[in-house]
Amino acid sequence: MNILMPTYSFYPYNFGGTEVYIAGLANFLQLQGHCVTVIAGMPTQAFTDHPIFYEDGEIQTVKYTIDNIAVIGVINKNVSTEEIYTKYRHQWIQSWINLIDKLPQQSWDIMHFHAFTSAIGFGILKAVLQKCAGVKVVASYHLPLSCIKNTLLYGDTFTDCIKEPTAEECTACFINSSWKVSLFLSKAYASYIPLVAAQSAPMALRLKYLVGQSIAAFKKFDNSIQQWHVFSNQVQQILLLNNVLPNKIIVLKHGVNDFFLNNKSMIATEDKRLDSLVTGFLFVGRFEKEKGFYTLLKTWIKLVESPIRRLEIIGDMLVADDALASLIKAALKRTDIIWHGRKNQNEIASIMQQAHCTIIPSEWVEIGPLVFHEAISCGCNVIASDIGGCKELADVYPRKSSLFRAGNTQSLTKAILNFKFSNVAYNAISQNENYNKVMLLYNSLLTAKTMVL
Repeated sequence: MNILMPTYSFYPYNFGGTEVYIAGLANFLQLQGHCVTVIAGMPTQAFTDHPIFYEDGEIQTVKYTIDNIAVIGVINKNVSTEEIYTKYRHQWIQSWINLIDKLPQQSWDIMHFHAFTSAIGFGILKAVLQKCAGVKVVASYHLPLSCIKNTLLYGDTFTDCIKEPTAEECTACFINSSWKVSLFLSKAYASYIPLVAAQSAPMALRLKYLVGQSIAAFKKFDNSIQQWHVFSNQVQQILLLNNVLPNKIIVLKHGVNDFFLNNKSMIATEDKRLDSLVTGFLFVGRFEKEKGFYTLLKTWIKLVESPIRRLEIIGDMLVADDALASLIKAALKRTDIIWHGRKNQNEIASIMQQAHCTIIPSEWVEIGPLVFHEAISCGCNVIASDIGGCKELADVYPRKSSLFRAGNTQSLTKAILNFKFSNVAYNAISQNENYNKVMLLYNSLLTAKTMVL
């Protein structure tokens, strides 16, 4: 098979769970003899690191290879506010066709979307559909791509959304969350304002129209998708609320890299972590408020430094938020915090196999956080926020997991101080088991057969 994977971002410019999943899947498929090309949104740094591959008035691209994966990096030029919501400009289609004409591989059997943005949206979708008759289109729901706020949270709360998306409902949710207006007033405003399309109108008047455009764009995107791959039952319900046909949705369990599965001695009954004098907590992820990192640091700094408690942090020290940067500056003075910086999967596994507890304090809906499975596979306990995929996985691994109220420092403090390590072992599936199912699902599309997992 020839497989195209459009996605948000990719190595070496981002190292999140989506990148881990796509790189693993691409490598697995190539080992089976298939050809994979990744097309990803790129930061400006990529265009300094690599020569321009194709450029016109609409897009700019680079081309490089990393870990034997062919990557095309892209950025859209001069995207308007409306195009952010619609993910569409007619001229983008021809730009993508021109780009494809320059590639060594110009025809694909499978186009597997891992994103839905203005850069990775209808431009590339329509171009490939025009160039490749019979191509099958798959989408994985890694991030909240159907939500106007990209959180899947209802209003100004840490509550999972269970609403069917409409222009009025989602506008009220957006206003309540972003403008800090009460939900009552937000709903009243959203029901009162008309659909104003004029670009000259103030954003406050255009919002309902733009939200409607975003909802319509997702529905149009879904019309081109033959399979949706999701990693949690919650996202399955979200897609059903978006009127996605049930037979298009496949729930797949996340699999973990063998790095996290091979050292089973760490999970034995006489686990040496039980005898440790220092309880080790761990955070792995992006230094962002939506990942709960601000809440975690704020909580830890309020704790009295103790020789029996330690926090280790793995992640890239790139912070755009001033408040978070100030908190990090204060945290750097603590002797009970170890900063590891960016680590690869092998290094993360080694650190995780020594830790007692991984903290996942996310303040948006994690779809089915890979790091949760990785921690459990290493014999590590998990303290996680009580929303989204974290809450769902706490039920999957009940004797190794505890929840705290998302965004609540007092609740997290209590969870940390009351923590007791459990050496119960659970078996997570390997990533190759997940990837093999994906490959079989591709085959089922190409042969028009129904596959039961």
